[in-house]
Amino acid sequence: MRILVVEDNHILARILADYLSERGHRVVPAYEGGLGTIFSERQDFDVILIDLVLLDELSTRLEALGVDAVLRKPFSFHEIDDALARLR
Repeated sequence: MRILVVEDNHILARILADYLSERGHRVVPAYEGGLGTIFSERQDFDVILIDLVLLDELSTRLEALGVDAVLRKPFSFHEIDDALARLR
C-alpha cells in the first residue's frame, strides 16, 4: 500500500514509516500538516495516517467523510496492522 504518515513528532513519524516500510508498504512521512496536504495533492495514497486531536463531534464528521479507522494515542503496532488489514 502507498501510505502517507502526517505526524509532527519526527521520531514517531520515522518509527511509523520504518515499521510500515518493513512490512512492504511504500511510505512518505510528512512532518507537518501543510506538507501532508502538498504530498496528498501531488500523489495518490491508499492510506493517510494523520495525527489529530479528536473531539467527539469531530468523530461524526470523520465518519461522514468516509474515514475507515480512528486510532487514539497511545496506540500499538498491532492496532495499525489490524486497521490496515481491514482496508485490504
